[in-house]
Amino acid sequence: MTAAEPGPDLGSQRAGQLAAVVTHLRTLIPAESADRLEDPDFDLRDLGTFDSLAFLELLIWLESAHGVVIPDEELLIENLYTPSLIVDYLLSATADRSSR
Repeated sequence: MTAAEPGPDLGSQRAGQLAAVVTHLRTLIPAESADRLEDPDFDLRDLGTFDSLAFLELLIWLESAHGVVIPDEELLIENLYTPSLIVDYLLSATADRSSR
């Protein structure tokens, strides 16, 4: 494997992280909206119930469950408004942490 090639388990790692994120998001939104999370590009802001408290709970979970420290300047819903963006951020943050 060369440096340009992704690891063989990157897809499965992403799928596992996406499943974990969706599972947690289901605890933050009304049950009747949970099926909308099957779309990894679903905009959480469209729920109307994903408010600042739900966003804060998501951030706390990311930090406590995954050891990700999110800098203040990155604490924006625009960085984390879909399940897919949350996974992208999580994978990037954990990759940055492991490369140090």
